[in-house]
Amino acid sequence: MKTNILKKTLLFLKFSRTRNSPFCQIEDVDLSKNIVVIHCRGIDAPITLSFHEIINDPVLLSNFSSIHAAWIGYYYGKYYKELIKEKGNYSVPFSLSSNPAHEKNCILMLTRQGNLVYLNHATNVAHTAHPTRIMANMNLIIRFEPMQACYIGILSGLYKEKKVISRSSVQLTLVK
Repeated sequence: MKTNILKKTLLFLKFSRTRNSPFCQIEDVDLSKNIVVIHCRGIDAPITLSFHEIINDPVLLSNFSSIHAAWIGYYYGKYYKELIKEKGNYSVPFSLSSNPAHEKNCILMLTRQGNLVYLNHATNVAHTAHPTRIMANMNLIIRFEPMQACYIGILSGLYKEKKVISRSSVQLTLVK
């Protein structure tokens, strides 16, 4: 019920949104409960939603700044294995289409090595970079629309979590 009211409000507000002032922003992230407290302009009370609820709501996600959307994606990716243990296996509905008139970069594809290929609309040149490098560069991440920034964040979170797990795993050696 809370999500439907929020969806209708954000859908209405989306048409007058500007890139410099997004409607929603992160106020707090509780990693122990996997929830995010957000504040949206026009709504007085803060809204508490799970990562799963935010990720599965493209209207809500598109009303964050690219940086906040990337961080939501990062935490979602970092705790993805825990989330699917709780909720079961599910897919995330993502649309990676971009409007070249408004955005400066657009994701084209993900390579087998885990790098993203993206197109710079201003120069019409394709670039390749790892998602963690894109996310670490604030001047670069803001050039993606929030949905794509969230996807970059998810890939970065998955990569970081995989790296932590591989470092903590025990290495077995053959002893003769």
